[in-house]
Amino acid sequence: MSEQAVLGADIQPESEIHGQDLLVPAADGFPLAATLFEPDSSNGSMVQIHPATAVQRGIYVKYARYLAGQGFVVLTLDYRGTGGSLPGALREFEGRMRDWGQLDLVGVTQFLSERFPDLRHCAVAHSVGGQILGLMPNADRLESVWAVASQWGTWRLWPAPRRYLHKGLSWMSPALIAAFGYFPGRVLGMGDLPAGIGGEWMRWCGSDHYIVDDRGEPYRPCFDRLRARVMWNALADDHVLGPQKAVAHMASLYPNANSELQVIDPKRVGSPIGHFGFFRSRFRDNLWRESSDWLLG
Repeated sequence: MSEQAVLGADIQPESEIHGQDLLVPAADGFPLAATLFEPDSSNGSMVQIHPATAVQRGIYVKYARYLAGQGFVVLTLDYRGTGGSLPGALREFEGRMRDWGQLDLVGVTQFLSERFPDLRHCAVAHSVGGQILGLMPNADRLESVWAVASQWGTWRLWPAPRRYLHKGLSWMSPALIAAFGYFPGRVLGMGDLPAGIGGEWMRWCGSDHYIVDDRGEPYRPCFDRLRARVMWNALADDHVLGPQKAVAHMASLYPNANSELQVIDPKRVGSPIGHFGFFRSRFRDNLWRESSDWLLG
Protein backbone atom coordinates (compact mmCIF):
# COMPACT_ATOMS: atom_id res chain seq x y z
CA MET A 1 0.00 0.00 0.00
CA SER A 2 1.27 3.49 -0.79
CA GLU A 3 2.39 5.88 1.95
CA GLN A 4 -0.53 8.14 1.05
CA ALA A 5 -2.99 5.31 1.57
CA VAL A 6 -1.45 4.44 4.94
CA LEU A 7 -1.68 8.02 6.13
CA GLY A 8 -5.19 8.37 4.69
CA ALA A 9 -6.57 10.93 2.27
CA ASP A 10 -8.20 14.14 3.42
CA ILE A 11 -11.95 13.63 3.65
CA GLN A 12 -13.59 15.59 0.85
CA PRO A 13 -17.21 16.79 1.22
CA GLU A 14 -19.47 14.71 -1.01
CA SER A 15 -21.20 17.86 -2.24
CA GLU A 16 -17.94 18.78 -3.99
CA ILE A 17 -17.67 15.49 -5.86
CA HIS A 18 -19.18 15.46 -9.33
CA GLY A 19 -19.07 12.42 -11.56
CA GLN A 20 -17.93 12.52 -15.17
CA ASP A 21 -20.12 10.55 -17.57
CA LEU A 22 -18.17 8.71 -20.24
CA LEU A 23 -18.20 5.67 -22.50
CA VAL A 24 -15.86 2.83 -21.59
CA PRO A 25 -15.12 0.16 -24.23
CA ALA A 26 -15.88 -3.43 -23.26
CA ALA A 27 -13.38 -6.09 -24.33
CA ASP A 28 -15.15 -6.36 -27.69
CA GLY A 29 -15.36 -2.58 -28.13
CA PHE A 30 -19.02 -2.24 -27.09
CA PRO A 31 -19.49 1.24 -25.54
CA LEU A 32 -20.57 1.04 -21.90
CA ALA A 33 -22.18 4.00 -20.18
CA ALA A 34 -20.18 4.78 -17.05
CA THR A 35 -19.54 7.52 -14.52
CA LEU A 36 -16.14 8.29 -13.05
CA PHE A 37 -15.73 9.94 -9.64
CA GLU A 38 -12.28 11.33 -8.84
CA PRO A 39 -11.29 12.70 -5.42
CA ASP A 40 -9.10 15.76 -4.93
CA SER A 41 -6.82 13.70 -2.69
CA SER A 42 -6.30 10.00 -3.44
CA ASN A 43 -5.98 7.29 -0.82
CA GLY A 44 -4.10 5.12 -3.33
CA SER A 45 -7.01 2.89 -4.36
CA MET A 46 -9.74 2.72 -7.00
CA VAL A 47 -13.07 0.89 -6.96
CA GLN A 48 -15.22 -0.41 -9.80
CA ILE A 49 -18.83 -1.04 -8.78
CA HIS A 50 -20.45 -4.09 -10.39
CA PRO A 51 -24.25 -3.67 -10.53
CA ALA A 52 -26.92 -6.21 -9.71
CA THR A 53 -29.06 -7.72 -12.47
CA ALA A 54 -31.06 -5.09 -14.40
CA VAL A 55 -29.97 -2.37 -11.95
CA GLN A 56 -28.77 0.90 -13.46
CA ARG A 57 -25.71 2.68 -12.16
CA GLY A 58 -27.74 5.55 -10.73
CA ILE A 59 -28.62 3.51 -7.65
CA TYR A 60 -24.94 3.54 -6.67
CA VAL A 61 -24.28 7.29 -7.09
CA LYS A 62 -24.49 8.28 -3.42
CA TYR A 63 -22.32 5.38 -2.35
CA ALA A 64 -19.80 6.14 -5.12
CA ARG A 65 -19.62 9.76 -4.03
CA TYR A 66 -19.10 8.63 -0.45
CA LEU A 67 -16.18 6.41 -1.45
CA ALA A 68 -14.71 9.22 -3.53
CA GLY A 69 -15.00 11.44 -0.47
CA GLN A 70 -12.83 8.91 1.33
CA GLY A 71 -10.20 9.21 -1.38
CA PHE A 72 -11.11 6.39 -3.78
CA VAL A 73 -11.32 6.80 -7.53
CA VAL A 74 -14.70 5.18 -8.32
CA LEU A 75 -16.31 3.97 -11.54
CA THR A 76 -19.94 2.93 -11.92
CA LEU A 77 -21.30 1.34 -15.08
CA ASP A 78 -24.36 0.00 -16.85
CA TYR A 79 -23.93 -3.49 -18.28
CA ARG A 80 -24.75 -3.86 -21.96
CA GLY A 81 -28.47 -4.04 -22.59
CA THR A 82 -29.28 -1.99 -19.48
CA GLY A 83 -29.61 1.71 -18.68
CA GLY A 84 -27.37 3.92 -20.76
CA SER A 85 -25.74 0.87 -22.33
CA LEU A 86 -28.89 -0.08 -24.24
CA PRO A 87 -28.72 1.34 -27.76
CA GLY A 88 -32.09 1.23 -29.46
CA ALA A 89 -35.08 -0.87 -28.50
CA LEU A 90 -35.06 -3.56 -25.81
CA ARG A 91 -36.61 -6.10 -28.20
CA GLU A 92 -33.84 -5.58 -30.77
CA PHE A 93 -30.80 -5.94 -28.52
CA GLU A 94 -28.70 -9.07 -28.88
CA GLY A 95 -26.42 -10.31 -26.13
CA ARG A 96 -25.95 -12.80 -23.32
CA MET A 97 -25.56 -12.45 -19.59
CA ARG A 98 -22.09 -13.98 -19.72
CA ASP A 99 -21.04 -10.93 -21.76
CA TRP A 100 -21.35 -8.83 -18.61
CA GLY A 101 -18.45 -10.70 -17.01
CA GLN A 102 -16.21 -11.80 -19.85
CA LEU A 103 -16.53 -8.61 -21.90
CA ASP A 104 -17.98 -5.68 -19.93
CA LEU A 105 -16.14 -6.08 -16.62
CA VAL A 106 -12.97 -7.03 -18.46
CA GLY A 107 -13.11 -3.76 -20.39
CA VAL A 108 -13.81 -1.69 -17.29
CA THR A 109 -10.94 -3.33 -15.42
CA GLN A 110 -8.60 -2.69 -18.35
CA PHE A 111 -9.73 0.93 -18.65
CA LEU A 112 -9.07 1.71 -14.99
CA SER A 113 -5.76 -0.17 -14.98
CA GLU A 114 -4.51 1.90 -17.90
CA ARG A 115 -5.85 5.23 -16.68
CA PHE A 116 -4.71 4.82 -13.06
CA PRO A 117 -1.80 2.35 -13.21
CA ASP A 118 -0.43 3.25 -9.76
CA LEU A 119 -3.65 2.66 -7.78
CA ARG A 120 -4.69 -0.49 -5.94
CA HIS A 121 -7.57 -2.10 -7.83
CA CYS A 122 -10.70 -2.91 -5.84
CA ALA A 123 -14.31 -3.79 -6.60
CA VAL A 124 -17.68 -3.60 -4.90
CA ALA A 125 -19.82 -6.38 -6.35
CA HIS A 126 -23.59 -6.36 -5.89
CA SER A 127 -25.52 -9.60 -6.45
CA VAL A 128 -24.69 -10.89 -9.97
CA GLY A 129 -21.64 -8.61 -9.88
CA GLY A 130 -19.94 -11.16 -7.65
CA GLN A 131 -21.04 -14.20 -9.64
CA ILE A 132 -19.49 -12.97 -12.86
CA LEU A 133 -16.11 -12.23 -11.31
CA GLY A 134 -15.49 -15.84 -12.32
CA LEU A 135 -15.94 -15.00 -16.00
CA MET A 136 -13.22 -12.33 -16.05
CA PRO A 137 -9.87 -13.37 -17.57
CA ASN A 138 -8.30 -10.37 -15.80
CA ALA A 139 -9.89 -11.00 -12.38
CA ASP A 140 -6.38 -11.40 -11.00
CA ARG A 141 -5.93 -7.62 -11.22
CA LEU A 142 -8.37 -7.10 -8.36
CA GLU A 143 -6.83 -6.91 -4.90
CA SER A 144 -9.88 -6.40 -2.66
CA VAL A 145 -13.56 -7.13 -3.30
CA TRP A 146 -16.51 -6.19 -1.09
CA ALA A 147 -19.44 -8.34 -2.24
CA VAL A 148 -22.99 -7.37 -1.27
CA ALA A 149 -25.64 -10.11 -1.42
CA SER A 150 -23.72 -11.96 -4.15
CA GLN A 151 -25.38 -15.33 -4.25
CA TRP A 152 -25.08 -18.54 -6.25
CA GLY A 153 -28.37 -18.45 -8.13
CA THR A 154 -29.37 -22.08 -8.56
CA TRP A 155 -32.91 -22.72 -7.37
CA ARG A 156 -31.93 -25.47 -4.92
CA LEU A 157 -30.24 -22.99 -2.58
CA TRP A 158 -33.49 -21.16 -1.83
CA PRO A 159 -35.73 -22.33 1.01
CA ALA A 160 -39.10 -23.89 0.20
CA PRO A 161 -41.54 -22.79 -1.10
CA ARG A 162 -39.51 -20.04 -2.75
CA ARG A 163 -37.22 -22.51 -4.49
CA TYR A 164 -40.16 -23.94 -6.44
CA LEU A 165 -41.28 -20.48 -7.56
CA HIS A 166 -37.69 -19.87 -8.62
CA LYS A 167 -37.63 -23.08 -10.63
CA GLY A 168 -41.08 -22.44 -12.07
CA LEU A 169 -40.12 -18.99 -13.33
CA SER A 170 -37.10 -20.39 -15.14
CA TRP A 171 -39.35 -23.01 -16.74
CA MET A 172 -41.91 -20.37 -17.83
CA SER A 173 -39.37 -17.82 -19.05
CA PRO A 174 -39.25 -18.96 -22.71
CA ALA A 175 -43.01 -18.40 -22.99
CA LEU A 176 -42.76 -15.02 -21.26
CA ILE A 177 -39.95 -13.92 -23.56
CA ALA A 178 -41.87 -15.10 -26.62
CA ALA A 179 -44.94 -13.13 -25.50
CA PHE A 180 -43.15 -9.87 -24.64
CA GLY A 181 -40.15 -9.98 -26.96
CA TYR A 182 -37.88 -9.49 -23.92
CA PHE A 183 -37.61 -10.82 -20.37
CA PRO A 184 -40.20 -8.98 -18.22
CA GLY A 185 -38.13 -8.53 -15.08
CA ARG A 186 -40.94 -6.53 -13.55
CA VAL A 187 -42.48 -9.85 -12.45
CA LEU A 188 -39.55 -10.07 -10.02
CA GLY A 189 -39.75 -6.40 -9.05
CA MET A 190 -36.71 -5.51 -11.17
CA GLY A 191 -35.95 -4.04 -14.58
CA ASP A 192 -36.70 -5.70 -17.90
CA LEU A 193 -33.90 -7.39 -19.84
CA PRO A 194 -33.24 -8.15 -23.51
CA ALA A 195 -34.33 -11.63 -24.53
CA GLY A 196 -30.84 -13.11 -24.88
CA ILE A 197 -29.65 -11.81 -21.52
CA GLY A 198 -32.79 -12.63 -19.56
CA GLY A 199 -33.16 -15.99 -21.26
CA GLU A 200 -29.62 -17.07 -20.40
CA TRP A 201 -30.06 -15.91 -16.82
CA MET A 202 -33.23 -17.97 -16.45
CA ARG A 203 -31.47 -21.05 -17.89
CA TRP A 204 -28.78 -20.59 -15.29
CA CYS A 205 -31.30 -20.20 -12.47
CA GLY A 206 -33.09 -23.39 -13.50
CA SER A 207 -29.88 -25.44 -13.60
CA ASP A 208 -28.37 -27.29 -10.64
CA HIS A 209 -25.00 -25.88 -11.81
CA TYR A 210 -26.20 -22.26 -12.25
CA ILE A 211 -23.65 -20.69 -14.66
CA VAL A 212 -23.62 -23.12 -17.57
CA ASP A 213 -22.56 -23.16 -21.20
CA ASP A 214 -24.84 -23.71 -24.19
CA ARG A 215 -24.86 -27.47 -23.55
CA GLY A 216 -25.90 -27.05 -19.94
CA GLU A 217 -22.46 -27.96 -18.59
CA PRO A 218 -20.84 -26.01 -15.72
CA TYR A 219 -19.06 -22.93 -17.06
CA ARG A 220 -16.18 -21.84 -14.81
CA PRO A 221 -13.56 -20.34 -17.14
CA CYS A 222 -11.85 -17.97 -14.72
CA PHE A 223 -12.99 -18.77 -11.20
CA ASP A 224 -9.43 -19.72 -10.27
CA ARG A 225 -8.08 -16.35 -11.40
CA LEU A 226 -9.59 -14.34 -8.57
CA ARG A 227 -6.87 -14.06 -5.92
CA ALA A 228 -8.19 -11.03 -4.08
CA ARG A 229 -9.21 -10.79 -0.47
CA VAL A 230 -13.02 -10.93 -0.64
CA MET A 231 -15.63 -10.14 1.99
CA TRP A 232 -18.90 -11.88 1.12
CA ASN A 233 -21.75 -10.07 2.87
CA ALA A 234 -24.99 -11.96 3.44
CA LEU A 235 -27.87 -9.77 4.59
CA ALA A 236 -29.93 -11.51 7.24
CA ASP A 237 -33.22 -10.05 6.02
CA ASP A 238 -32.59 -10.75 2.31
CA HIS A 239 -34.71 -13.88 2.08
CA VAL A 240 -36.10 -13.46 -1.44
CA LEU A 241 -33.09 -12.63 -3.61
CA GLY A 242 -29.99 -13.47 -1.55
CA PRO A 243 -30.51 -16.10 1.17
CA GLN A 244 -27.53 -16.80 3.39
CA LYS A 245 -27.05 -20.35 2.08
CA ALA A 246 -26.72 -19.09 -1.49
CA VAL A 247 -24.19 -16.40 -0.48
CA ALA A 248 -22.12 -18.93 1.48
CA HIS A 249 -22.05 -21.29 -1.51
CA MET A 250 -20.97 -18.43 -3.78
CA ALA A 251 -18.02 -17.75 -1.48
CA SER A 252 -16.89 -21.38 -1.71
CA LEU A 253 -16.47 -21.35 -5.49
CA TYR A 254 -13.37 -19.16 -5.77
CA PRO A 255 -10.53 -21.53 -4.82
CA ASN A 256 -7.70 -19.00 -4.82
CA ALA A 257 -9.47 -16.04 -3.24
CA ASN A 258 -8.88 -15.10 0.38
CA SER A 259 -12.57 -15.22 1.25
CA GLU A 260 -14.42 -14.26 4.41
CA LEU A 261 -18.16 -14.48 5.00
CA GLN A 262 -20.13 -12.23 7.30
CA VAL A 263 -23.84 -12.05 7.98
CA ILE A 264 -25.10 -8.53 8.56
CA ASP A 265 -28.05 -8.41 10.95
CA PRO A 266 -30.26 -5.36 10.43
CA LYS A 267 -30.56 -5.09 14.22
CA ARG A 268 -26.89 -4.13 14.31
CA VAL A 269 -27.49 -1.08 12.11
CA GLY A 270 -30.99 -0.27 13.35
CA SER A 271 -32.76 -0.53 10.00
CA PRO A 272 -33.94 -3.11 7.44
CA ILE A 273 -31.45 -3.73 4.64
CA GLY A 274 -32.77 -6.30 2.16
CA HIS A 275 -31.18 -6.96 -1.21
CA PHE A 276 -30.79 -3.31 -2.24
CA GLY A 277 -30.72 -1.38 1.01
CA PHE A 278 -26.96 -1.42 1.56
CA PHE A 279 -26.59 1.40 -0.98
CA ARG A 280 -29.00 3.77 0.78
CA SER A 281 -27.37 6.74 2.45
CA ARG A 282 -28.78 5.93 5.89
CA PHE A 283 -25.94 3.42 6.18
CA ARG A 284 -23.23 6.03 5.57
CA ASP A 285 -21.91 5.99 9.13
CA ASN A 286 -21.85 2.22 9.63
CA LEU A 287 -21.96 -0.14 6.64
CA TRP A 288 -20.47 2.33 4.17
CA ARG A 289 -17.65 3.22 6.53
CA GLU A 290 -17.03 -0.45 7.27
CA SER A 291 -16.75 -1.24 3.57
CA SER A 292 -14.44 1.71 2.93
CA ASP A 293 -12.11 0.77 5.76
CA TRP A 294 -12.06 -2.87 4.69
CA LEU A 295 -11.28 -2.11 1.06
CA LEU A 296 -8.26 -0.12 2.14
CA GLY A 297 -7.09 -3.09 4.18
